[in-house]
Amino acid sequence: MIGIGVFTTLGFQVASLHSPFAVLMLWVLGGLGAFCGALCYGELGSMMPRSGGEYTYLSNIYHPAIGFLSGWVSMVAGFAAPIALAAIALGEYAGAILPGLDKTVIAVSIIVILSQVHLTDVRFGCHFQNLFTGGKILLIVSFIVLGFFVANPQDITLAPSPSDLGSLFSPAIFLTLTATFNAVLTYVGFTLALFASLTVLGVFIWRRRHPHRKRPFKTWGYPVTPAIFLLL
Repeated sequence: MIGIGVFTTLGFQVASLHSPFAVLMLWVLGGLGAFCGALCYGELGSMMPRSGGEYTYLSNIYHPAIGFLSGWVSMVAGFAAPIALAAIALGEYAGAILPGLDKTVIAVSIIVILSQVHLTDVRFGCHFQNLFTGGKILLIVSFIVLGFFVANPQDITLAPSPSDLGSLFSPAIFLTLTATFNAVLTYVGFTLALFASLTVLGVFIWRRRHPHRKRPFKTWGYPVTPAIFLLL
């Protein structure tokens, strides 16, 4: 999966931080956190091999009410909000290319059209997604290749400088998005991170509560990896 962030938030980060090293380190840090979280989810998934994801994990670790709540959050924030983000981004880009078009109309229209695509047939929707994911990969690779053929390249370096550390932990990181996009992104990030943190914390709880229970997969680097995820 390639989310909308690589095409949107990256540009805001570059415009705000002015440090290629700091931007790359943010993405490395985010990747490290995601990998640590994935290891924890892997352990829980191997112990509870049922569909439902966080709903199943949180229901068993804490209480069914917590799982029920996470299910609703996944539906409202985990699915609806990212769709809105993608549609907003598409509307913004399309509006920049064709100024006469209404950005809101474009955003709403694409949601309706793609919903119809996925309602038509599951297999067709799968092929559609694979085709467009391949297109995004091709687009990213094209950007990378074309970057080597720029006639007047920017004088930038990927080596760290003394000021980069301050940029890496500056508040300009969290306040670089437009109002509408930022509001939705904050809404998604906070709610999903809350339940993801509860899930990763559950690895500690189940290790203590069920120390001898069979674990087909164990979190690499425990307890450091879940601690890194929770710290981030």
